[in-house]
Amino acid sequence: MDTNNQTMRMTKDHQSFPHFSEIASIVNNKTILVTGGTGSIGSAIVQRLLQFKPKTIRILTNDEDSLFQLSQQLKEHREILRFFLGDIREYLRIKKAMSNVDIVFHAAALKHVEMGEFNPFETIKTNVQGTQNMIESALKVNVDRFVNISTDKAANPLNVMGATKLLCEKLVTAAETWRGEARTKFCSVRFGNVFGSRGSLYTIIKNQIENDQPLTITHPKMTRYLMSINEAVNLIFFALINEQRGEIYVPKMKSIQIDRLINLTAKHLCKKLGKDNTEISVKNTSIKLGEKMHEELVTADEIRYTYDHSGYLIVQPDLPVESKYDWSENASATDDKSYSSLKGERFEDEEIFAMIDEIEASYLGK
Repeated sequence: MDTNNQTMRMTKDHQSFPHFSEIASIVNNKTILVTGGTGSIGSAIVQRLLQFKPKTIRILTNDEDSLFQLSQQLKEHREILRFFLGDIREYLRIKKAMSNVDIVFHAAALKHVEMGEFNPFETIKTNVQGTQNMIESALKVNVDRFVNISTDKAANPLNVMGATKLLCEKLVTAAETWRGEARTKFCSVRFGNVFGSRGSLYTIIKNQIENDQPLTITHPKMTRYLMSINEAVNLIFFALINEQRGEIYVPKMKSIQIDRLINLTAKHLCKKLGKDNTEISVKNTSIKLGEKMHEELVTADEIRYTYDHSGYLIVQPDLPVESKYDWSENASATDDKSYSSLKGERFEDEEIFAMIDEIEASYLGK
């Protein structure tokens, strides 16, 4: 499965984009840098941006093969695309890539929990030091807007990856207190599990079914928040047009128990693939290193300064930011005590089937 091709198809119809005119007014004729621009989310950001007539989109990654593949897939847009090979760990490379940039989407990261537990030093270098390089170089060239891609694993983190992403959020918010004369607006967005993205549970389940392997369940009672690639990109662009002074934007997602998600996905995929789902076996494995039983969107402490606005949660910075934007003027304070995947609103069967249909249609180019 070609995840980049899939992403392109899932984000192609601009008529379905929320806030089209507001985004266009910000993006039109601008120079934009997308780090991690060949990944599932990064390439979806690029595809969405192409609808708004930017001046230039710079796509940065340290993966040469994926960069070449994306350049081939987007040949028709080559006049405004620039394909940059580089690593966010290297400040001089980032400084050069950032030259004359107006908007930054920072999606580059090491994201796999178990890999982070075994490679903590490398995870810190990429996620934390890399983000610091991005912030410092953005301020030097006076970037207009900076959107950092985070994860729900940053809320009360148990693992190295989540801890580094929490620190990234803190760095991005803190940049508001020491940006000096720079005009840059900073914010972060927190994702749940992006169903259908590269390395997601969906791709694992489908691979196991196609290869007649048993489905693996780490713990049947584990719960997770889910969102589609389109929902993830909608969140990013909502943050882009609303960011003020270091907020964290969080979607109000539904959750699902892992055993139910696996069973529903297997049932629906087997039907599509012409396989007998009664022949699918299930293998229980142990919880992976660093995994939590349940995820949080917003911590109990963050709820004190979290606002509900247009279907999103906005966590205001708990910092003495000068001229901090007062969200209470156009958003309501949330009255929930916690946002946990254990207690959250659950997906209906048909909603999961619809997500699978969307993913599969994108693979088929429909």
